[in-house]
Amino acid sequence: MTSEDHDSAVQRLEAALGEQHRLRQRYAAAVGMASELDAYVRLRAAGDQVAARQAWLRWIDDERYRGLNAGPFELLAESRAARGSRGPEG
Repeated sequence: MTSEDHDSAVQRLEAALGEQHRLRQRYAAAVGMASELDAYVRLRAAGDQVAARQAWLRWIDDERYRGLNAGPFELLAESRAARGSRGPEG
């Protein structure tokens, strides 16, 4: 990816971190109040957004990165594909 893609991903991550910080403060102020649950839900969503932005930045910087949900089935598919591309003697 280009440096513009990287810079954009960094800016988006920083914005998501700023929003998470703001919502963390809002949640802390809402503890024990009627709005606590709503503040907590918004904070959790902000955490998900930060994780997604971090994954995107990592994917841009590392072409081998498989993503947040990569697991054994993806690795198995990759190894099968690699064996198939080498031929039967492989």
